[in-house]
Amino acid sequence: ARSGDHELDKYGLILFDFGSAELNDANRRLIGSVKGRIAPDAKVAITGFTDRVGDEEVNRSLAQERARATARALGTPDARVEGIGERRLLFDNELPEGRFYSRIVTVDVDNPVGR
Repeated sequence: ARSGDHELDKYGLILFDFGSAELNDANRRLIGSVKGRIAPDAKVAITGFTDRVGDEEVNRSLAQERARATARALGTPDARVEGIGERRLLFDNELPEGRFYSRIVTVDVDNPVGR
């Protein structure tokens, strides 16, 4: 989406296995695609989430590790990285599918345009 002299993109397809912060091959391919769309002077925010299964503090830490792993793979050391964990559930966790889609990292990219 374009807003004035910025192009804002949001990516949310980086999914993780239960209890894991390891990037699988599908995630690495997706990250490779996203990486090519980040300008050198872009502002990047990476946010990790979990499902509600398990201890809340463990989930927050796991979400933070997922976001950090994504930042490392993107090569964005200046990105704002945050682990939300289960504090904000993105999907209904009553169903296995909702829990699966809650184990995600989102990447927001704010690219300057026309400079």
